[in-house]
Amino acid sequence: MNTFKLAWRNVWRNARRSIVTVIAMALALFAMVQYAGFMRGYQTDLANSAVNIEMGDLQIHGKGYLEKPTLYKNISNANALVSQIERIAPGVYASARILGSGLIASDHNSAPAMFKGVEAEKDKRVSDVCQHVSAGKWLSPKDSHGVVIGAQLARILNVRPGDELIFLSQAADGSAANELFHLRGTVTGAGSDVERAQVFMNKDTLARFLNIKNAHQILVRTSGAIDNATLQTKIRTLAPTLDVKTWQEISPELASMIAYMSTALVFMSLLVYIAIGIVVLNAMLMAVFERIREFGIMKAIGVSPLGVFRIIVAETAVLLMCSIVVGMIISLPVGYSLATHGIDLSSQMSSVSVSGVGVSPVMKAVFDIKTILTPVALLAAVVFISILYPALKASLLQPISAIHHQ
Repeated sequence: MNTFKLAWRNVWRNARRSIVTVIAMALALFAMVQYAGFMRGYQTDLANSAVNIEMGDLQIHGKGYLEKPTLYKNISNANALVSQIERIAPGVYASARILGSGLIASDHNSAPAMFKGVEAEKDKRVSDVCQHVSAGKWLSPKDSHGVVIGAQLARILNVRPGDELIFLSQAADGSAANELFHLRGTVTGAGSDVERAQVFMNKDTLARFLNIKNAHQILVRTSGAIDNATLQTKIRTLAPTLDVKTWQEISPELASMIAYMSTALVFMSLLVYIAIGIVVLNAMLMAVFERIREFGIMKAIGVSPLGVFRIIVAETAVLLMCSIVVGMIISLPVGYSLATHGIDLSSQMSSVSVSGVGVSPVMKAVFDIKTILTPVALLAAVVFISILYPALKASLLQPISAIHHQ
């Protein structure tokens, strides 16, 4: 008789135990597919938020600026370098910024702030912060005295779009810089770092305010046109005296956290599958002990130890295939829904920040072939490892003692 047919019949001889085992494995598979999808979705969302909102794929600064920011560590000929970078490959975009700091005050309060001078239209290609303006409008090149600030900073200052703000700082020549501006809009959902202390204004306005000509930062986005490492090497060739760093180098804590999530996923998967392995081990051991005489007769009539081993493996394969089918039947529609619509937590929280990076309150899973195949492969590996002992025990039985087993 065909081994698979024999295994199928043997599995359903004790239907209750087989059904319980299949359901346990199917539920474990379902849980791990959804967990893997959510973890990958969270990783992707976190990395995309870091890159899209304010970090870019790469950043360029004057030598030593990140270690000790100062107005005087700047990038000469920044506009020319931006043009050279954008010619490296199609889909590579860059935008220069002027950075500064000072005090911002309203009629009600004052607070320290980080000033960012950007090119209002060109900056949209490297940063999505403009898409997070929740009240008012984004910057306009025609409005030289309009500024956009983070929502938390607006609450501290108790201001809304249209209100006046006083900026105080020290210019590059050592003189006091102070000027009156008006609030154009506020930013929400871009991360606590942006919302709490950042002020966006036109680059030319900040250059005049701080009496400075050169930029301090160039943000670079690749849009997948070229990998970060290759682009970094090419830019370093163009600007050997500047610091050119990827977002992972600028924020190693965030990069480590994202990498840790992959480790956590593997660890959680192993815990769940070890538990399932114990369930399968118990089920197969019971099946072997119930059929010791049967295995003894099989060996007595000429079935080899390998033949008995194959039967146990085939029975396990039947259980595994049934559990995969059941697991996929419940996983596919749920996974598709979570990947398409996600879980909307915006009613409980307006914005979420991780290491200062804003994350969408709508949690979506990544549901693709990898999300499905990885849990299936892990489940299969753990299940077949767990049945090695019962399969070996059955295959090594002595026919005479097995036949007389009570």
